[in-house]
Formats: sequence, C-alpha cells, structure tokens
Amino acid sequence: MPSPHGERSAAAPAGGAKKQTARMIKCTCATCGYVARTSRMWIVEVGAPHCPRHGAMTTDGRERDERQTDLEDFVRRGA
Repeated sequence: MPSPHGERSAAAPAGGAKKQTARMIKCTCATCGYVARTSRMWIVEVGAPHCPRHGAMTTDGRERDERQTDLEDFVRRGA
C-alpha cells in the first residue's frame, strides 16, 4: 500500500542537512556553568534566564542576528 504522504527517502538533501531555524539559545552561568535553553523571543522580551544560585546568565552570542532584530521590532510595535 502506498504511503499517503508520498515517497520517503533516508538520504539527506542534496545540499546537506537543512539549517535549523527555530533553535533554542544556550544560556550559561559564568560562575558555576549551570545551563538553560530558551527561545530567542524570551531573551528579547524579558532577558536571559537566571541561575538559581548566582543570578543573571550569559547567552552564547549567536542569538543576535537579523531575525532577532525583526523580532525586537515586532515586540516594540506590540503586534
């Protein structure tokens, strides 16, 4: 019986693996190394999460890109 979703292939796409666009941002406590992951939206809206023992955490620096700028504009407009 044929699949209702069409043919399936186990091979990766010709250009390699698809780039992941919806990613969780890694936040780390500089003091103890505690790690939490959160979406770009929450970092923009309320900031990075806090370590239970040491407070504010730092992000891995990859969340600042064009999509974040677009999201910041979206949040400022209140849309």
